[in-house]
Amino acid sequence: MIGFYMSTQLASRAKYQKTSVQLNPQTLRRMDKWHGLTRSEAIRICVERGSYMSTLKAQEISDLAYTYRPILRGALADLGYDDYKIVARVLPEIVERYVTEASLAGYSWNHEGTGAELKPDELVKKLYELHPTDRIGVLDCTVAARYQIEDEENKDAGKPARNRERR
Repeated sequence: MIGFYMSTQLASRAKYQKTSVQLNPQTLRRMDKWHGLTRSEAIRICVERGSYMSTLKAQEISDLAYTYRPILRGALADLGYDDYKIVARVLPEIVERYVTEASLAGYSWNHEGTGAELKPDELVKKLYELHPTDRIGVLDCTVAARYQIEDEENKDAGKPARNRERR
C-alpha cells in the first residue's frame, strides 16, 4: 500500500509545471514559516489551497454576480483583480454607496437575462452575509465579465484583446 501511495505521489509531482512568480517580501517571509516545507512547496500549497477555496461556493457566487451584474458592473467599475483586499473588507459598503448615489440620480437596474427589476437592497444584504473570501469571488466574476465584454467589443472592431497582466 505504501508503494502505491509513493508511486502515486511521485507521478502527481511529475505533472507539476515550473513557473515563476514575483511576490512581495512579506508574503515570502510567511512562506518560510511552514516548518518541514521548502519555500517552493509552501507557495504551491498556498496556491492550491486558494484555488480550492475559491471553488467551494463558486456556482453560488457566480450566480449572484450574474444576477446582479448591472449593479456590480457600475459599483466595481474602477476595481480590478488586484483590489481583492479592499473587496474582502468593504464590498457591501462600496455597493451600498454606489446604489445610493445612482438611485438619487434616478437609476434602476434590470436583470440582463429576464428583464426583471433588480432590488439593490437584496444584493447589499447578500453581500454583507458573504464571507470575505466569497466577496473576492464576486469581484473576480465581475471583472472577468467586464473583460469578456471588452474583448468582444474589440473583436467586433477588429482590435486584439488587451493584455491584462498589469493594470
